[in-house]
Amino acid sequence: MRFFNTGIKNSYLIALLCLIATTGPAGAHHSNAFYTDEMVEITGELIEVSWRNPHSMFFVRSEDNDGEEVVWKIEGNSIFNYIRSGITRTLFPINASVTVIGFRSSRDKYSLEGANMLLPGGQEILLWENRSIRFSDQATLVAEATEEVVDTISENKGIFRVWSSPRGIYWGQQMANQPLTEVSIANRASFDMLDNFATRCEGEGMPRIMLTPHPFEFEDQGDEIKLRAELYDTERTVYMGNTAIPADTLATKLGYSVGAWEGSTLVVTTTNISWPFFDNRGSTQSEAVKIVERFSLSDDQGRLDFETTVTDPPNLQQPAVLKGYWLALGHTLPIYNCQLD
Repeated sequence: MRFFNTGIKNSYLIALLCLIATTGPAGAHHSNAFYTDEMVEITGELIEVSWRNPHSMFFVRSEDNDGEEVVWKIEGNSIFNYIRSGITRTLFPINASVTVIGFRSSRDKYSLEGANMLLPGGQEILLWENRSIRFSDQATLVAEATEEVVDTISENKGIFRVWSSPRGIYWGQQMANQPLTEVSIANRASFDMLDNFATRCEGEGMPRIMLTPHPFEFEDQGDEIKLRAELYDTERTVYMGNTAIPADTLATKLGYSVGAWEGSTLVVTTTNISWPFFDNRGSTQSEAVKIVERFSLSDDQGRLDFETTVTDPPNLQQPAVLKGYWLALGHTLPIYNCQLD
């Protein structure tokens, strides 16, 4: 077993959320432990693969420095992100010898956030898509699937399709740089990073549910638009043209969304939100929060830019503006099926 001190990795946690945790380079928002910048290399027998969301888990039996048998628990990416990289469950041979490089947990001696895995056949798998190749002198990197924008002009679906984030980009990282008030920041102290909605596999609310690397789908239902997110199998309803919230409507974590078209741009205003968190670190938001989303379609219909403005004076010194874009890559919206050990 080898150790590396890189000094370049942020702590990870799944508590986020979903996520969760606030995200470092790998965007590991679902870790159930914090990880240090201590990089470890282990070689042992791959005895189990837990192929599930929010993060896959790999179990490797090895020996510690005293020759005692130990089992390492290695956290990897979500199923959707593996599939889009051409990585399938069948690539991981049970009972075979593998070498894994990862970042040691600060809470569990034999847990890692995985970075790279070297398979017996000389293939290297990046357990997180934005990791660097480590075994290049002895291995062939598992090829990533080619992703190209589909023929959107011929399909002519406009906004009504499945949209995907570009590979390796996690828009939620912007939330860490917003003008939070001292009150919102101070409220993080009561947020339990190891026991929260993410670690319990409970869906989260607006606005963070819309700032993930998972795909989204818009479906035209006439007077309503269904906006679905793969994450937690979330479904929002956008009421087109109705400006008043019915008097008996209860606040929910997704709020009440009203939509209107400005040319080819869909503008969605959401209020009546009961979700108490702005981000995945416990920064708070109030029920007075107002969120305005603008979804702008490109002329060739292959790209959808979004801009989200969050106004919440008790918790934001000024409106937070979050931006990004999605691409029409021909993905389907998979069932999320969140599971935790």
